[in-house]
Amino acid sequence: PALVACWPCVSSVFLNIAEDQFSGGGSKAPTQPFYKAYDRAAVTLAKELNITQLGAKAMMKDAYHQQHGTDLYEKGKALEEKFHTPVREAEKEARIAERTTSRTQSQQR
Repeated sequence: PALVACWPCVSSVFLNIAEDQFSGGGSKAPTQPFYKAYDRAAVTLAKELNITQLGAKAMMKDAYHQQHGTDLYEKGKALEEKFHTPVREAEKEARIAERTTSRTQSQQR
């Protein structure tokens, strides 16, 4: 019950951490998928509130739903699609292009 007052801040803590981690923190840092950002946010919140990570995840999910009326998982996956997926796909395409170039060069020798 005492933690209920913290629920809006729980949601904000998660979104700040997650958006920063999805987007690479506005730097050249690598982005990451939703599950990793969610886990890191749970670790941070669990330490701050001295609760389990599972409890922190439940609080984040409940707080997010209460504050925004939508599911945290859906929002997290949407953020992943916006920030992480394009980076991951670009990296994958770059690796494929590099392999293709390497194979072409080795075949020409």
